[in-house]
Amino acid sequence: MMCQLSRTTAALALAAAVLLGTSLNDVLRPAGAYVRQFEKDFAAVITDERYEQDYSRDMQHEHRSLRSEMLFMRLPGQGLSWLTARNVVEVDGRAMPDSYDRLERAIKGTSGALVERLHSVADEGARFNLGNVRRNFNDPNLALLFFDPDYQRRFRFGLGDDEDVNGVRVRKVTFKETESPTVIRQMTRKDLLTSGAAWIRVEDGVIVRTELSATAEGHLEVALLVDYRHEPKLDMWIPARMVERYVKRREREETVCTATYSNPRRFETSGRVITK
Repeated sequence: MMCQLSRTTAALALAAAVLLGTSLNDVLRPAGAYVRQFEKDFAAVITDERYEQDYSRDMQHEHRSLRSEMLFMRLPGQGLSWLTARNVVEVDGRAMPDSYDRLERAIKGTSGALVERLHSVADEGARFNLGNVRRNFNDPNLALLFFDPDYQRRFRFGLGDDEDVNGVRVRKVTFKETESPTVIRQMTRKDLLTSGAAWIRVEDGVIVRTELSATAEGHLEVALLVDYRHEPKLDMWIPARMVERYVKRREREETVCTATYSNPRRFETSGRVITK
């Protein structure tokens, strides 16, 4: 028993020594490589989404529940740009007409028209959002983009402590945007500086959680928290849950949304959804 305890203690001491000796570069380098691979592997995926929204203003409260197909797609010929389109198929238990094969119809056709059709699907889905904040950046994968090697120079990073997140040993890395124009812009085209953190598995760069926050014009506060899980069917880590919070101080409004993702599958741009 004493021998076993000694081996365990020695292993923990060795792990602690490795973590203490880890530099910021030791974490950012594999994270950058991981994000690059994620961008390729997740560029053609559809998931089912449950999206619960709660909107409050003064003493009033409103709730909405959506069931949707969520499309994550790299925009053709636009570098690292992503398009996230929510095809709402059910609102508060009521089926939406003409939604059954909307995504499949949008995916068909030439690449130029494809982008326009997918933007149309995204706009259609956005009309079901509660609150007075136009949410065009609530993509669960947004914060991953900041760790792409081509984007890292735009941020100042800081190395935090090691933590356990959903059973995975990770290192926390904070970030703060420093360059203009910013990745996210306000509707007025003004910069929207972001900050936050990512929880990264040091040995392979896997990002298991991200947190992003921003303040617009001194009164709108935005926060997004995303947890990832390993999906055996795709053999990759994918978004599992996203929590959004939007607070407008002057208007005393708050919108809190929780999205959960399931049943991921790949598709081909010819329009055929791959289910296996």
